[in-house]
Amino acid sequence: MATKTTWTGAFATTICLVSLTGCVATTSSTDPASNHPTMISPTSPPATGGTLVDPLTRLEDPDSDAFLATTVSPSLHEHGTGAATFDVARPDPSLTQLRFYIACAAGEFTVTLGTFYSGDCTPDFTSSGTIPLPSGEDPLSVRLDVSAGTDYWITAIPVP
Repeated sequence: MATKTTWTGAFATTICLVSLTGCVATTSSTDPASNHPTMISPTSPPATGGTLVDPLTRLEDPDSDAFLATTVSPSLHEHGTGAATFDVARPDPSLTQLRFYIACAAGEFTVTLGTFYSGDCTPDFTSSGTIPLPSGEDPLSVRLDVSAGTDYWITAIPVP
């Protein structure tokens, strides 16, 4: 009986992991054979989904379809959780735009720098967007909007 319970428990645990639903082990002090995982519904969807890939690692990887160069000098390269605003030094005047690469765990994102670039969150960025630099001499203020608790990487590369 114990072997069957162990196999059933292992099978149930595997099913829980494969289906990405929450599981909790229950223990009964009076019946050790009833010690098996039980499916539960999460109270809210998780804010993170999978392991995020730092966009810079793909931009500097010669085997990546997003390869730019073996050494990239981003104006912005940050990892965090939830919405954030970043002050970015204005690049050389010959560089008139910032190209943004966003990896985020869940939901949607919006990057604002005068105008905006937005899309669906993916753990390994699937697109990039370029925003023209606003005129002026002051540092740039970049706003990233994602849902509270959402894990992200943001990278911005100045381009002509």
